[in-house]
Amino acid sequence: MPADNRKRRKRKKLGRPRKGYSQLGLDPNNITPEQIYNLAKLSVSGSEIASLLGITRDTLYKNLVFNTALKRGHDDCNASLRRKQYEIAAKGNVTMLIWLGKNRLGQKDRHEYDQRQKDRLKELLEAKQKGLLNGSKESAAVDGQRDTTVRDKSS
Repeated sequence: MPADNRKRRKRKKLGRPRKGYSQLGLDPNNITPEQIYNLAKLSVSGSEIASLLGITRDTLYKNLVFNTALKRGHDDCNASLRRKQYEIAAKGNVTMLIWLGKNRLGQKDRHEYDQRQKDRLKELLEAKQKGLLNGSKESAAVDGQRDTTVRDKSS
């Protein structure tokens, strides 16, 4: 029988099923960047998008078109969230104003000390290092009270 006339038999697929078909029944070859963008805009993570669409994470991140759509969607989501935060802050929400000040403007809760307080803190630290803060007469002197006891100069 000549080789041309033989019918080709389909091989039975063995092993693990091929990755690529999603839980939603979508064909991975028909995935569009718009689908990825819309999911990313809803703040869905890259891993979750890959799982929903039935593609691997590597495909999502290494494919330039998919990766661009993913980044654009996440950026639009962040911009929308930031816009809402500013709207809430503009209405006078003090908590939001403080949070935005700390995160966007680098503001911090700073504790300013005058020189007297700094000297006092330094004394306390030195006394603690020397072991003087244990309730003795010396600790009373460190706490700002004058030690009025008379000491024997012979010792």
